[in-house]
Amino acid sequence: MPRALSVFSAFFVLCLWAAVAQPAGAEIRHVVLGSKSSITAVCLHCTKQPKPEPLVGSFDMTVLPVEQQDGVAAITNVQLSSSSVAITGNGFWQHLGLARQAMVLDAKINDGRVLLTSGRRQAANENDLSIVLSSGRGSDRTYILVISAQPTAPSIEDSDGDGIDDLTDNCPGGANPDQADADGDGVGDACDACPQSAKLSVVTQSGCSVDQLCPCAAPPNADAWSSPGAYVRCVAKAVRQLRRQGKIMRSDALQTIKNATHSACGRTILALR
Repeated sequence: MPRALSVFSAFFVLCLWAAVAQPAGAEIRHVVLGSKSSITAVCLHCTKQPKPEPLVGSFDMTVLPVEQQDGVAAITNVQLSSSSVAITGNGFWQHLGLARQAMVLDAKINDGRVLLTSGRRQAANENDLSIVLSSGRGSDRTYILVISAQPTAPSIEDSDGDGIDDLTDNCPGGANPDQADADGDGVGDACDACPQSAKLSVVTQSGCSVDQLCPCAAPPNADAWSSPGAYVRCVAKAVRQLRRQGKIMRSDALQTIKNATHSACGRTILALR
């Protein structure tokens, strides 16, 4: 076996192992073939060569977090077909820098096992996947695949199964198909811990504003603040939570803490007699 092919095959096995292991952080793209895709079964001993057949189908590309590589994706769930062939298999694709790419597909075409490769490093396109694969010349028939495909939009999750995707669901952790939000704070009633937020107030992901988490009159479940410092610490904690969740800018956070420091909240007022 040529050295180049043996290295290519070894890396191919590594990528397939990584795909099966589903490494953390891997990005999965579902790729659908376009109208320019085709397959040609070149017959070495035939007087009349068959014409290319339109190829349809899809496969998944799992972008792998492989160090010191420009870009590697494991190819799985291959389901391609034409009028005369059905293709399944797995493989990998690699970006090779400066808009170059390579691809290997360990395929089953109808009932035969075929290794399809891109051969020389082909030009890569940023907007789609366009590449030509071919089998070796060791048999009477050589397959040439022209793949012209585009990734579909990423699948949108619906964690609570209420029919509203997580990106737009005002309560992704609790089913609320009606999206009811009585106080209009952007957090659905089904998961709003503070259902009476003031209009236009900035709230945490649980639906609570700083004033609700740290009311000036008294802390939750207590008669009064023990000191002004206790009130300020509560405000600072609430502001940090808003900052972590990207709900408030740093300048606004500092101003909120400054206002709390200069407020009368937590101070003991002695009545004059």
